[in-house]
Amino acid sequence: MKVSYSSLEAFKNCPQKYKFSEIEKIKEPKTREAVFGSYIHEILHWFYENDPDFPTLEELLDHYKENWPKPDEFGWKNNKDAENYLNEGIRQLESFYTANTPLQSVILELEKHFILDFDVNGEKHHLSGIIDRVDSLGNNRYEIIDYKTGKRVPSQKDTDKDLQLSIYALGLLNFWPKLEPKNIDLSLYFLKPGLKVTSKRTASHLEKTKQEIKEGILNILKSDFTPTPSKLCDWCGYRRRCPVWHDYYVQTNLTGRKVSLLVDEYFSLQKKNYQLNQRLKEIKEQINEYCKKNNIAQISGKTGTLKKVSGKRITYNINQIIETLGPLNRLEQVLMVNQKVMEEVLQELPDSFKKIILAARKEEDLDSLN
Repeated sequence: MKVSYSSLEAFKNCPQKYKFSEIEKIKEPKTREAVFGSYIHEILHWFYENDPDFPTLEELLDHYKENWPKPDEFGWKNNKDAENYLNEGIRQLESFYTANTPLQSVILELEKHFILDFDVNGEKHHLSGIIDRVDSLGNNRYEIIDYKTGKRVPSQKDTDKDLQLSIYALGLLNFWPKLEPKNIDLSLYFLKPGLKVTSKRTASHLEKTKQEIKEGILNILKSDFTPTPSKLCDWCGYRRRCPVWHDYYVQTNLTGRKVSLLVDEYFSLQKKNYQLNQRLKEIKEQINEYCKKNNIAQISGKTGTLKKVSGKRITYNINQIIETLGPLNRLEQVLMVNQKVMEEVLQELPDSFKKIILAARKEEDLDSLN
């Protein structure tokens, strides 16, 4: 199986999204923010591949404007929207150029592809990635730089735990295994605010990263890809295909609107039913208490009569039942396990007993409204 940082993150956020993208190979529609980000990456790659004869700022901006993607690639809301993005790119590139020229390091790699191999349960799996840029800082020190065009700048704490940077470090060490992790700077360069956040990894941290990747692969292998709704759904390109959001989009036609009204009516009646049952319980308790106190076996109103019903609650000794009916193969007919109670009991059992109970459990798929 082939994975990447983005596919591992997609699975972690929502297994259904991973399935759409990596298994069913359905391309996710790109947002204009994503297209804009990809284009800025292309422009910076063009700028640095001219090393050492770097273009001037004017040449950089001319190249940016001349190769501006076609309108249908972006999906602009209107002409003003297109103009805003064009100007934002100019602003970001001007700021980047001012802050980073002349270059203080030596560029070693641009868009460096790498593949990492992982053995999971005896099977080979591969993680691939692309590092935007690798620089030599001198004195046997190196820097990995990943460009970001998003608004959010993570804290130092989050950057120190960033899985993508850890994977990039593993990718570089895969090419140059004699490098020391402590000599590699891992940087996220945020173009919008013009900020660079830098982190490092230890050998111990990278070993944990390898384990995290293996666990991610294992989780994918055993997944049923059930969707996990969250606030990220608002930005997901697969939302119209997702079973979680199906009813939301069905409501745009007449049938959907009618079903939506039925759902509202269902919950309204359910609420009323609960309130009615609560009130019936209260009334019944008051009448029953009155009848007991006055030794009354029957009491009437204008619309009906309530009679005292006497009976006994019967219970059985479960051990004797098992001993008696077990040999006769009749036990299953009278013994029913309460699933909720069983789950609570399982939490308290030793692992050896828990395995026996779990091995005896049968599962079947049930589809119902709740």
